[in-house]
Amino acid sequence: PLSIQSENNLPDLTAQWRASGDWGHAQLAGLLRSVGYETENTRNGEPSGDELGWGLNASTSIAFGARDKLHLQLAYGEGIASYINDGGNDLAPNDDIDGAEVLPLLGALLYFDHYWSERWSSSIGWSIAEQDTTDGQFGSAYEGARYGNVNLLFRPTPQMFVGPEFLWGRRKNDDGRDGSDSRVQVSFHYDFAATIFGGAR
Repeated sequence: PLSIQSENNLPDLTAQWRASGDWGHAQLAGLLRSVGYETENTRNGEPSGDELGWGLNASTSIAFGARDKLHLQLAYGEGIASYINDGGNDLAPNDDIDGAEVLPLLGALLYFDHYWSERWSSSIGWSIAEQDTTDGQFGSAYEGARYGNVNLLFRPTPQMFVGPEFLWGRRKNDDGRDGSDSRVQVSFHYDFAATIFGGAR
């Protein structure tokens, strides 16, 4: 297969609409971009060119009680993998191996933030990403992932939190191979800006 790499020389165009209230907020966003490419393992970088990338995103955060929140998000588009944390490719060699095409990608997440008390809170959630592939890609090409995590955070002050977190992830390749991994980490955060300007943001 060709070794296609992106070469973006134009800025991405974005638009956003948002509505908010005591219940939370809802948001719609759109993206248009030119995804340029060249071929790494051929003379003069040919084939090369530009493809149109686009994406739509819908998200909401819904309040439950004084502090708890439910977060939902759904994204779909072509050539938007660089905007997705889970991975993937913006474009890849096409089926005829004579150029490149932008790849469709679907991403979604569901998270819930819960406060056990004034100083203790947890977040638990799940996200997925699914990407179409082409016959011009290697078998190791990214095809999808699952990711989940849960934590327990302690806030001794409004500006600081610390706590453990468990994370699990699974990746699937174009050739059907997959693998999963998990880890435990401890996070520490201190908001210096809130301290300098007074009060938590």
